[in-house]
Amino acid sequence: MFHFETLIDSTDFATVRRYLCSSDSPDTRVLFVRDERMLASVAELISDEHPTDAQRSHFADWIREGHLKVGVQHGSPLGGPDCDGRVDVDSISDSARCRVILLPPYYLVHLRTPSNSTASHGGNSVSRD
Repeated sequence: MFHFETLIDSTDFATVRRYLCSSDSPDTRVLFVRDERMLASVAELISDEHPTDAQRSHFADWIREGHLKVGVQHGSPLGGPDCDGRVDVDSISDSARCRVILLPPYYLVHLRTPSNSTASHGGNSVSRD
């Protein structure tokens, strides 16, 4: 079994943004992980070429429970006022510290700030524990 923990890097969100905006980078989707300890687990699940129904269900549970959120950018609609499964990437500060795993076509991101703080992104919140 591959140890996805070895792929975790510390960086700032400016680095993530540069990668997303680079014409050389593949079509990349950003997934925000609420708990840093989940980075490797999410990487393992999304790297499976043939996920089982149970894995798909687990992924859906993470999104429904707010453990995982989808990044949207360039003015993409965030949905209605009850939609909290997305994060406006454009509203995140370049200086925001994060731990990441780049696993094309996904960029997994855990935003890091002092504990117990929350950042508002387009009406949606991402806990940054």
